[in-house]
Amino acid sequence: MFYLKIIAFLIFLRFFIVIVSQKIGEYYYKEEKWSLAIIFFRIYLLIKSKDKDFHNLLGNSYADNNSFDSAIKSYLKAIVLDDKYDDAYRNIGLAYIDLGQHNKADEYFKTAYLLKYGSTYKSLSTDYLQYDFSEKSKSIVTGSHKLKHDIEQINHLLGQKLLPNYFNKVIENYKEILLEISTKSSEFLVELTENQKKLIDSSYDRNLHLQDTEFLKPSAINQNNDFSKISDLYFDNKPSFIYFDDFLSIEALEKIQSFCLNSTIWHEYKRDRGYLASYMNNGFSTPLLYQIAEEIKNKLPNIFKNYDLMNMWAFKYDSQMSGVVAHADQAMINLNFWITTDLANKDKESGGMVIYDIEAPKEWDFEKYNSDTNLIHEFLKNNNANKIIIPYKQNRVVIFNSGLFHETDKYLFKEGYENRRINITMLFGKKES
Repeated sequence: MFYLKIIAFLIFLRFFIVIVSQKIGEYYYKEEKWSLAIIFFRIYLLIKSKDKDFHNLLGNSYADNNSFDSAIKSYLKAIVLDDKYDDAYRNIGLAYIDLGQHNKADEYFKTAYLLKYGSTYKSLSTDYLQYDFSEKSKSIVTGSHKLKHDIEQINHLLGQKLLPNYFNKVIENYKEILLEISTKSSEFLVELTENQKKLIDSSYDRNLHLQDTEFLKPSAINQNNDFSKISDLYFDNKPSFIYFDDFLSIEALEKIQSFCLNSTIWHEYKRDRGYLASYMNNGFSTPLLYQIAEEIKNKLPNIFKNYDLMNMWAFKYDSQMSGVVAHADQAMINLNFWITTDLANKDKESGGMVIYDIEAPKEWDFEKYNSDTNLIHEFLKNNNANKIIIPYKQNRVVIFNSGLFHETDKYLFKEGYENRRINITMLFGKKES
C-alpha cells in the first residue's frame, strides 16, 4: 500500500510539473520574458520530449532572445519528430536570416513552402487535377480580386508553356465561381460552397509553378550609378531619404520580373486594398533577391551601416485601388523598388509612394505605428506633416528611414496581368527601442 501511494504521488507530481511548467512558460512567453520562458519550456520538455510544438515554441523563445544557434537546435528536434513540420522549417529560415546566412535561409524557406503548398505539377506522377490533395484540403475563403488575379496568372503561364493545356479547364472553373460571387461586394471575403470548392480545390492556393533565380555575375545592381553622391544626398535630405532610377541591371530586372510573374506565390490577399502579397518566409525567397540586398548594403555603407536584411516582400496590385495605407515599419532602413513597365502606368505623375516628413513617436508600439490608421492620420494632421510624393517609375528605388510614415500614392494602371503594379520592399536592421 505504501508503495502504491508513492507511485500515485510520483504520477501526480509528474502531471503537476507538466501543467505548471507549460502554463508558466506560456505566460512568460506572452509577457516577452524570453529567458524565463526558456527555463520552463525546457522543464516541460524534460518530461514531454516528443511534443514537437513545444520544441518549436522553445526555438521561438531562443530566437526572440537572440540565441539563434540554440533556436535552430530546438527547431531541428521538432523536425526529427515530424519531418513535414513546415512551421519549424520556416522558423529555421528566419533564424538563418538573423544570422546573415541567406543561402541556408532560402533552402529552409523553400522546404517549408513546398510542404505547405505542395509540389508543382511537373513533379507529380499523375495528372495534377486528379491528384489527391485531401491532406491539404480546407475551406476556401476568397474574393473577386484574388480570383481575377489567379485567372490572369494561369492564363499567363499557359501562354508561357509553363502549365499543360488541361489548366484551361481550371480557368473555366475560376470564371464560373467569379461570376457567381460577383454580385457580392469585392470589399468582403466569401467562403466558397462545397460545390464551388470542388471546382478549384486542386489548384487554388497551390504551388502550380515556382520559378527560381540564381546569382548574377558580375552584379545584380546597376554599377553606373554614383553611389557616393546618392549617399550624400540621402543625408542632406530632411528627413533622410533618397530615390534614384536604373537601380537594377537590365538582366536582374528581367529575372525578378519573371520570378514575380511566373511564380504562384501570391497567397496573401488584402481584400479591401486590391493587392496580393508574398512574403520572404512564404514564397518570396530566391537567391537573386538576397544578392540585391547584399550589394546595395556594400554600395551604401553609410546608410545601411551594419544593418542586416530582416524581411522582404512583394505586393502585386489590381489596376486601380487604394493600396497600402499610412504606416511605419519595424526596421531601421526601408528599400522599395518597382518593376512593372512604365507603359502600364496611365498617370505618370502618380502611382508611386508618399513619404511623410515625420517619424512615428518612439513610445508607440508596433500595432500603433503600423496598423492603427485612425491614430496615424490624426497624428499626421495634428503635427502638420508634409507629403513627399515620389512618382512611379520602373526600376526606381526609394530608400528611407523606416520610422517615417509612408503609404502608396493613388495609382491608375492598365488592365492586364503583366500591367499589374508590383513593388518590392526590403527591411534592414532591427528597430531600436
